Amino acid sequence: MRSSDGVKAQNQDKPFNPHPGSGDSDQLLAAIVESSDDAILSKDLNGTITSWNKGAERLFGYSANEAINQPVHMLIPPDRYGEEAEILERVRQGDRLDHYETVRKRKDGSLVEVALTVSPIRDAQGRIIGASKVARDISDRKSAERARRLLSAIVESSDDAIASKDLNGILTSWNAGAERLLGYKASEVIGKHVTLLIPDDRLHEEAEIMARIGRGERLEHFHTMRRRKDGSLVDVSLTVSPIKDESGKVIGASKILRDITENVRMQEKLERLVAERTAQLSDMVAELEAFSYSVAHDMRAPLRAMTSYASILQEDYTAQLPPAAQDFVRRIGNASQRLDALITDVLNYSKISRSEMELGNVDIANTLREILESYPDLLKHASHITIAFPLPGVIANRAALTQCFSNLLTNAIKFVPAGRTPQVRVSAERNGEWVRIWVADNGIGISEEGRKRIFTMFQRLNPSSEFEGTGIGLTIVRKAVQRMGGNLGVESEVGVGSRFWIELKAAS
Repeated sequence: MRSSDGVKAQNQDKPFNPHPGSGDSDQLLAAIVESSDDAILSKDLNGTITSWNKGAERLFGYSANEAINQPVHMLIPPDRYGEEAEILERVRQGDRLDHYETVRKRKDGSLVEVALTVSPIRDAQGRIIGASKVARDISDRKSAERARRLLSAIVESSDDAIASKDLNGILTSWNAGAERLLGYKASEVIGKHVTLLIPDDRLHEEAEIMARIGRGERLEHFHTMRRRKDGSLVDVSLTVSPIKDESGKVIGASKILRDITENVRMQEKLERLVAERTAQLSDMVAELEAFSYSVAHDMRAPLRAMTSYASILQEDYTAQLPPAAQDFVRRIGNASQRLDALITDVLNYSKISRSEMELGNVDIANTLREILESYPDLLKHASHITIAFPLPGVIANRAALTQCFSNLLTNAIKFVPAGRTPQVRVSAERNGEWVRIWVADNGIGISEEGRKRIFTMFQRLNPSSEFEGTGIGLTIVRKAVQRMGGNLGVESEVGVGSRFWIELKAAS
């Protein structure tokens, strides 16, 4: 400390004069003392303050007028009065105290941690007549030391393994948690390369981790494995943070390793249970699908008989039946047709679910053209169906894609308010390796709640007789698209219309 050294040098040769004369050296000394950031003061052997610089005023809050001729005890907490007697005794013996750390009291009563340097003051004959004191505020340093000690205690008592390394991968610290987890004592690993802990098949991770650390990045919860001293492996969650010097330069990395062996075991057990349960459910679903297919198939014969007899009654015996009976026969015929449509959709769903799904390049434009030629009902009621060319090819099953388009087009024309001409537009867009096909209509639209369940089996959102349906058509579309490895969805606004989309891989 330059200011205290300067005072000391003067004090060794001549008495300390709090009011220097006009000599150049005295003026220089006075300027140094007055401009010092440290508190510099002097006292006689009775403990009375005899000089006081600006640094003392800043540190303790007293002006020179308030401090000079006052007992130095006004700066000392009562529980430390004993220190002053010891300091003065050592000064009388001609001793110098360097960097004596203690606590002093400010004018406002607050305490401040200081480092004291105390030197004896001698007169012209060399007799000790007082002491000069330099007090440096060390509150920040002491706070930092306490924080470091607290952090060190936290690190050392942590259940997690905490270690650090330099940019060359050399381990520089190792806590008790690391010893418990990995089996090595600090003396066995500090100075060794971190690859000591890394299995051979994971050595590439270290280069990747250090590259990211070098860029100042932090890795969190990185699941990996590390090798213990006994050679066994342990599953760990790794968090790595860069260590920086005062200038912000990365000089190393801190690592926290948490043992997640039990978590991994539980996860593996859960995955096995899920796989077993999924297999059981798949078997049950397959059995149910087979059963539904059998039932639906077997129902067709009696249903056709019912439909035939109802048709005969209508055609051959209408005149002999009273009006009420004629209405009953008509209702039987309509119900039979609805049931036949339901059975057909169930069989189609079962076929989509059970049949082999061979995929290949499919031309969307040709598929749509064939649908419009094969299903003339799509063009009735003055429906306007627009196809926006060109349409890219996709990887799909031609029969399944035909089923999807026919259901979407039928719905687009069917679910239109009375008096509104159906307007349907088919378009496609490519995004990387995917093609999204849109089927947009100007129909009644679907509510937000309806969009959540629109692709679920038997979900008829409009069960009124105005819009007939089985509630299976969109379920067939969903199943077909899933089996072709694609995605589907819908955008809609009630009263304005809907935009259904199917997303499939682009043709090779």
